[in-house]
Amino acid sequence: SWMFNTANITKIDSDIVFNFNKFSNTTTKVDSMFSGCKQLTEMLGTIDLTELKSSTFDLKSMFNGCSALTTINLIKLKGIETFTDTFKNCSNLINIDFEGEIGNSIDFSSCTKLSK
Repeated sequence: SWMFNTANITKIDSDIVFNFNKFSNTTTKVDSMFSGCKQLTEMLGTIDLTELKSSTFDLKSMFNGCSALTTINLIKLKGIETFTDTFKNCSNLINIDFEGEIGNSIDFSSCTKLSK
């Protein structure tokens, strides 16, 4: 997994871009990348997954347990099918913006403050 090993991250600024397109031939998952970052309140950077060639790319538990997270600025997607527990226990998430295809497999049931 690509998990950040610090629970002290509070904010990821807008000038940060997580561009996984460079790894499209070798990486098929970024599971648990921010999992457990309980102090993370704002993800203002962009997560760009648009050029990935694998339909099995996995976002499993990417933000699982980020209970203070209120905002995810932008996740760019194309053809991603696995979103198991991606936003589990993100009870304070109120704003998230997607660009591209997200399908019906994302479970936002624990995001009780998220606007529909």
